[in-house]
Amino acid sequence: MASARVSSALLRISLCLILALVGSGAQRAVAAQRAGVGGDYIGMIGSLHLALHITAAADGTFSGTLDSPDQGANGIPCTDVRVQGTTLSFSVPAAMGRWSGTIESDGETLAGTWSQGGSAPLTFTRGKVANETFVAASRPSRVDGFWLGAISGPAGSLRVQITVKSDQGGGEHCTLDSLDQPGGFGLPCANAALSDTAFSFDVPGVGGHWAGTLAKGGHTLTGTWTQGHDVPLNFKRQPAAIPPPGR
Repeated sequence: MASARVSSALLRISLCLILALVGSGAQRAVAAQRAGVGGDYIGMIGSLHLALHITAAADGTFSGTLDSPDQGANGIPCTDVRVQGTTLSFSVPAAMGRWSGTIESDGETLAGTWSQGGSAPLTFTRGKVANETFVAASRPSRVDGFWLGAISGPAGSLRVQITVKSDQGGGEHCTLDSLDQPGGFGLPCANAALSDTAFSFDVPGVGGHWAGTLAKGGHTLTGTWTQGHDVPLNFKRQPAAIPPPGR
């Protein structure tokens, strides 16, 4: 009888040890995934390539940047980068978007959802976008440079800045800054195109579109901003860009 009680006690101890080992092993696996999340990842929304760069600091915090190489926008800051267990999330204020998802068991995949007004599946895998390095044209196009304009409304005037550059293949790229709105810097443009004196671009992050013409002399862009409704938005060429606050 005593022998049976001893055997039962030993069994309970063995089970506790097994559960403790399994638990610590799971914790180590989660910790390893968390520590190893730093690096470069690629993903796509539709035909748009994205590159995510996550950096792990020595104090256990994380930071990141996002590239949209097809739009010529690199180094877009990510904020509020959080890694909790196998869950990862971050915000991209410049695009008014947020990504959240999980670190898959292989450590090579980040599966989640991109939210920007609506939501869409967006999975990142380790790697680099082949064309993520922008190669500037040897001869700038007529719209390359920095442009400043303003949108007038009932609440006052909002300054708008665009930075335009052309690549080696002759395509135009731009980013838009809403200088008077928090988090309004570095909004990626899409479909930027120059044809003779006609220039246009989209800003998918805010559902906006601009179209207009380059004036004779090359110092003014005259056109219309469409975002729900049309408003005049003209730009004047500037010698340098207005930097974000604090820079």
